[in-house]
Amino acid sequence: MAHTPQLSLKIQETVICALYFLGHLRATVLSEMLMKVARINSLSGAPLSEQIAELEAQLSLQETPSAFVIMIHGYKFDSTQRHHCPHATMFNPSAVEQDYRTLSWPDAFHMAPAGSCAIGFSWPARGRLKSVYDLAARAGVELGQLIKALRSNYPKTPIHLMAHSMGARVVLRAFHTLGAGNIERAILMFPAEYEVPSEAALNTDAGQTCEILTIASRENAFYEYLFSWMNLAGHQMGRAFGGYQPSRTNHVTVWIDRKEIIDALHSMDIQVGTRKRRLCHWSAYTRTGIFNLYARWLFHPRQLPITTLQRITATNTTRSNEFSMALHTPA
Repeated sequence: MAHTPQLSLKIQETVICALYFLGHLRATVLSEMLMKVARINSLSGAPLSEQIAELEAQLSLQETPSAFVIMIHGYKFDSTQRHHCPHATMFNPSAVEQDYRTLSWPDAFHMAPAGSCAIGFSWPARGRLKSVYDLAARAGVELGQLIKALRSNYPKTPIHLMAHSMGARVVLRAFHTLGAGNIERAILMFPAEYEVPSEAALNTDAGQTCEILTIASRENAFYEYLFSWMNLAGHQMGRAFGGYQPSRTNHVTVWIDRKEIIDALHSMDIQVGTRKRRLCHWSAYTRTGIFNLYARWLFHPRQLPITTLQRITATNTTRSNEFSMALHTPA
């Protein structure tokens, strides 16, 4: 039977209302699923103690977080410069991506468990590389103070770290200020630090108890070669972190350009995309699906014990290691 014009209009209105309601419901659910996001600005002029007190006051009004993830950016970001502020882009859960390098980390953690809290830790990472490298150590001391405050107030809540590039130096410097067990797990994405200071950090109490996932790729090898060549820490400080493999039970390096490793991750229902650029310093967080690995690593440690990653990487990194060692040794 043919519909009358009035009936057809009524059906259209009903469909539109239903779609609007479903869209509104979906938006509401997604907003509730997003990680709570706070911010800390290191070396910004605002006393760190006041920022921590404000953060603690905000957290006291909410249920105890299920986990903390402290996010640390690398070179070229600075919260005091409006056009380079990470809180407006990569630390913002609802940010509009300006370019692929400012992809929102909290938004990428769309499968994070309810109640988790991300803290964007910014530090002044613009200027001459040597100056920024030195500032990273100072920022690391303040990161340690933040972690100690969180651990004091939330002794049973997991505290995780994730850092890109020179942000890894901030993390490794913080290890020197912390005790055993202060940090559960960390992700170092294309870390920009040298072998000698890295080993010193890994030898600390915090460095020996934190489980560390390092992300490496031949996409980043050229940048690591330049970093090694610049000797920002002085001579005889060793290669860049990505140019060697720390032999430790609490550390694993995952080469995300190795097809065998990507296939092994897929077999564990961790969908990570394949390499799309020959050279890229940002694919450690812009690679399609890479946050599926990070979410599993940080929020579901029983589903992804470090021994599992060590096993799948042990037989699939030989050629990557040989390539990296050759490229990281300046003539």
